[in-house]
Amino acid sequence: MDLQKRRELTAKAIELSPSEIVLNRRERKPDGAGGWLPEQDIALSPQTFRVYLGNSSSQDIVKDGGTLQINNREMLCPWDADVKIKDTFKLDGVNHRVAVVNPVRYLGEIVSLQCIIEEVV
Repeated sequence: MDLQKRRELTAKAIELSPSEIVLNRRERKPDGAGGWLPEQDIALSPQTFRVYLGNSSSQDIVKDGGTLQINNREMLCPWDADVKIKDTFKLDGVNHRVAVVNPVRYLGEIVSLQCIIEEVV
């Protein structure tokens, strides 16, 4: 199976349960004088991904008054998606953060991006 076919299969898998997501990224840019401008939150253009419960583990968060258990989810992205660790987004009223971006490769070329996302409490 060639690279293009694998990328098409990824696109079809995303189409089974698509979510249009606007990622927010915190960036700092050079000020042109050797320093940095203050960090800014930038909203990227909407992208279509597939968010699903995967084999990821859950995590316990200790807060005042008790412990909260949160299930991490996974996200399948196209090979050319603009997604980075620490990007944030809101889906179904829940805030999420990208914890891991794992490129899936075939013959050295990226076929898709598998991400682990976590709820932000």
